[in-house]
Amino acid sequence: MRENKERGAKARSRKFSGVCRLMEQCLISIVVPAYNVEHFIERTIESICSQTYKNLEIIIVDDGSTDGTKGVIEEISKKDIRVRAFFKTNEGVTKARLYGVEKAHGEWIGFVDADDLIAPNMYETLLANAVKYKADISHCGYEKIFNDKTKKYYGTKSIVKQETKQGVMELLKGEIIEPGLCNKIFRKTLFINIIEQNLMDCTIKNNEDLLMNFYLFSQAKISVFYDVCLYYYCYREGSVSARELNRNQLIDPINVRRIIFDNTVGDEDVNQIVMESLFVKLINLSTMRCTRNTLWVKPYQKDARVELKELFKQYKKKLNRKFRFRVCIAIRFPFIYNILHWIVKKRK
Repeated sequence: MRENKERGAKARSRKFSGVCRLMEQCLISIVVPAYNVEHFIERTIESICSQTYKNLEIIIVDDGSTDGTKGVIEEISKKDIRVRAFFKTNEGVTKARLYGVEKAHGEWIGFVDADDLIAPNMYETLLANAVKYKADISHCGYEKIFNDKTKKYYGTKSIVKQETKQGVMELLKGEIIEPGLCNKIFRKTLFINIIEQNLMDCTIKNNEDLLMNFYLFSQAKISVFYDVCLYYYCYREGSVSARELNRNQLIDPINVRRIIFDNTVGDEDVNQIVMESLFVKLINLSTMRCTRNTLWVKPYQKDARVELKELFKQYKKKLNRKFRFRVCIAIRFPFIYNILHWIVKKRK
């Protein structure tokens, strides 16, 4: 009995040592797109440089900043040989990220926004799970930080291993998998199709993370999710997430779901999830309450109502009774829908 325990302990020790050796050999390239973040980026890069996992390459892509960001990046790159700085004209965050991926030497790719923070052990944890579960994507939970307030998503410490279809479905449902890119590491080979076939529509400025994740999860044979909160989204005035309502916020979420809907025809389960999500986005826009400052939204609402009606005629048989009723109210009585939606939201 004792001999069996000793043999088991030695086997576990050998397995652990093997995992450690594999991890040490893996270079992780962290791509940090930067635009007008001179007051935040040094703190962000410090949180990456201070990782317990040291085999990192930090690629900062300055996307045509007009403040002092370039000078700060140049100083940062002098302090740590792992930091590589690139400067390009402004073309948006998607192009900046893909530019960084093309410059990367690592087997693994991670992303960090230039005004966020990460836990010291984030990349060690993500890589350990990737190696242990032979995954192509490894991701974790996250926190949202609003000034002095913090909200966790979700911190249950559960581990979920998913094959391709399950991973895609969970991503599109949005109940477990965060649609952002920054709390994940991806095997670099997953980006080959995205880059070579130019799959990303770089005019999309909102929900672009979801679209890129869709392409990446569709390529991944295995993904693993460890629900500990290791990435910290820091919300601040002036950041992309804090800006006032604009055209991209209205139409991009709908466009992204149209693209994914077209790409999932033939897979009934996945296509159904995207279709319902598309309905919800069209309902949200078409029933949105406008103020004096947002009267410019009305033409977009009109287009959304037209598309909602056409989509409902075509696919209403695929919707359950409760969802059909919801769509009907939104089409015929948008004001009443707004009131009902507010009541349900308050109860939740």
